Amino acid sequence: ITGGGTGATTASAALTNLGGIGLSQLTGVVGTSRNAKMSIPSASATATFTADELIVQTTLGGLQYKLSSFSKTINLATTGAGGMDTGTVPVSGFVAIYAIYNPTTQASALLAVNATSVRATEVYTGANMPAGYTASALVSVSPISSSQFKPSYLNGRKISFPLIQVVSATASMVSLSPTSIILAA
Repeated sequence: ITGGGTGATTASAALTNLGGIGLSQLTGVVGTSRNAKMSIPSASATATFTADELIVQTTLGGLQYKLSSFSKTINLATTGAGGMDTGTVPVSGFVAIYAIYNPTTQASALLAVNATSVRATEVYTGANMPAGYTASALVSVSPISSSQFKPSYLNGRKISFPLIQVVSATASMVSLSPTSIILAA
């Protein structure tokens, strides 16, 4: 790539010959992340998603970009980049959260989509991507109650919920007696 021989080229010229693909685009599987986290300790309309690295893509099989030091907040009460793609958050159900990227300005944001009755795709396929944003990756499908995120914790692609008490007793319990259940033949 470097040197002075006949036909030698520079590193930037070699990358240009690859059709404009930069090193940040030579990555891996869309949605792959390193140290992705989102903590929602109590019901809230906002949440912050962070990842050391995150791969977004224009379409399945399309151009990829590796984003580093990703840290963005989503507000379910707004629309556009940083909010819902269109309309309002569902009262109860689920939202799919996408990391979105504008390769021209190198701006990134989160975008939420009502996923209560539809399957969330790995890249955003809706018609309401904010102007200039062309790459995306699904980072979470989060539960919604009363138009807010339910308390939860996202680690990678796994979401967990705080433990809740289901039984509380202050009186002493009576001794238990065995019961037999026999199925009829």
